[in-house]
Amino acid sequence: MVEFSQELFDSICERIAEGESGRAIMRDEKTPSLSTFWKWLKQPELAKQYARAKQEQADAIFEDCLDIADSATLEETQLARMRIDTRKWMAGKLRPKVYGDK
Repeated sequence: MVEFSQELFDSICERIAEGESGRAIMRDEKTPSLSTFWKWLKQPELAKQYARAKQEQADAIFEDCLDIADSATLEETQLARMRIDTRKWMAGKLRPKVYGDK
């Protein structure tokens, strides 16, 4: 079991803010299990920090849409559309006031 440290928690939140999923991060053997991470979030200050990271994640995910659209070839149009739609949906759920349907 990975012990809590603020440095580790900061690193996890930074990775989330950059757009990486929590599930992918927790696969790393240097990070806690997902269930341990959820337990850490019972602390109000950590929950606030995580909430800020999730808002930043929405911005990163939305930014990904432009990269995907700009780099897609004609043959990849269907895949690119699916990837963009998924990210738009996620960004809308994470920050509905900013990216949600009006």
